[in-house]
Amino acid sequence: MIILRFGRKLKLPSTRFIKHQLLMMMLQDEILSSPSEKPFNAVKSPAIAKMRRLAAERPKTGAD
Repeated sequence: MIILRFGRKLKLPSTRFIKHQLLMMMLQDEILSSPSEKPFNAVKSPAIAKMRRLAAERPKTGAD
């Protein structure tokens, strides 16, 4: 992976940020695909469960 370009350091997105964005898109798809006559059930949503697990994870640091 290239982190330097013309002597300047590139800012790369973190893995947690990428996972969060993917889960947000997944959640939007779930909400849009749910029937309009039924309210969205957040308890049964796999995207919300995965987002809660991601939020509960301890961020990894290089000092460990």
